[in-house]
Amino acid sequence: MGSLEIEAIEEELKNLEKEKKSLERQIEELNISIRREESKLIDIDIVQRTYQGFSQVFPKLLLKEKHQFLQLIIKELVVFEDRVKVSLYEIP
Repeated sequence: MGSLEIEAIEEELKNLEKEKKSLERQIEELNISIRREESKLIDIDIVQRTYQGFSQVFPKLLLKEKHQFLQLIIKELVVFEDRVKVSLYEIP
């Protein structure tokens, strides 16, 4: 092998190493995004238990307490002729 071939191989190795590091960063960023999205998933059992507790407690609240509670969870309420759109605050 000539010195030019060795230099070309070394240059190719450097380029491949840079590409490898870039791909590893992209993989890590994707893994972080996946973990973030997975943490947003809601367990249906938790939702059911929460709803059951809510449906038992909410009717017993005073009107003012109901109003305050709804203000805490409702971000926006838009009334259309045929429907109502309710946007809730995201639960951290």
